[in-house]
Amino acid sequence: MRLQQILAKQKNISNIGRLTSAIQTISMVKKQQSKQMHDKMISSLSILKKEIKKMHYESDSKNVFHMVFTVDKKLCKNFIYLASNYVAKLKYSKNDAFMFFGKYAINALKNIENERIDMNIISSIEDSSCAAEIAMKYLMSNHQIKIHFYSFKHSKFIEKSIFKSVPVASKCSHDKEGIISICKLYMTYSIQMAAIETSMMENTSRATAMSQASDTCKNMQHQLKLDYNRLRQEKITLEMSEIIGGASA
Repeated sequence: MRLQQILAKQKNISNIGRLTSAIQTISMVKKQQSKQMHDKMISSLSILKKEIKKMHYESDSKNVFHMVFTVDKKLCKNFIYLASNYVAKLKYSKNDAFMFFGKYAINALKNIENERIDMNIISSIEDSSCAAEIAMKYLMSNHQIKIHFYSFKHSKFIEKSIFKSVPVASKCSHDKEGIISICKLYMTYSIQMAAIETSMMENTSRATAMSQASDTCKNMQHQLKLDYNRLRQEKITLEMSEIIGGASA
């Protein structure tokens, strides 16, 4: 019976090991894809940033619209821990508003009384554009725009100020549409880049966790193999003893 139980455990652990290995591979592939997209977007974002700097702005707005990137999926305990700690320490006023991306690591702000919008994690430029559309409404209603995300460059969660106030040119009728269009495009790219960098860290964390889980499975399989061989040898020895004992009788 013990031998059958060990064989069953070996099979289960082997299946878990294959699953963790597959998730690890998928996570690393996703990270690499995100890195490639990130590198392609850097030059475009740089050009947009130069245009944004040329604009004139009103005095800094007092209210802030915070766009906070957290975690979309589980199986990355270390990253969830980092995200949870960061959002728990966010400083804000009662008139600030929030947009959260991701399903996890926002427990610290569940009881917040401020206006908030919960979104799914950004997966495409179209998603970023939709989020930028909402952010633009807050910008035009005199809110600063800040994005909170995990920066690969700084190896931690950071706060990035996208707009500190409303562009003055946006109030000129002949320039209004063009200026708003540039601002929205810059907002879209900034959101997309933040999503990509956060995703890179999330997938790195998940790949690391799955690698550790895979190693644990291998160690458990090795130990079960030793236990199986030991019990099998004990069974053979016992059977031989019974045969010899029976023959002697």
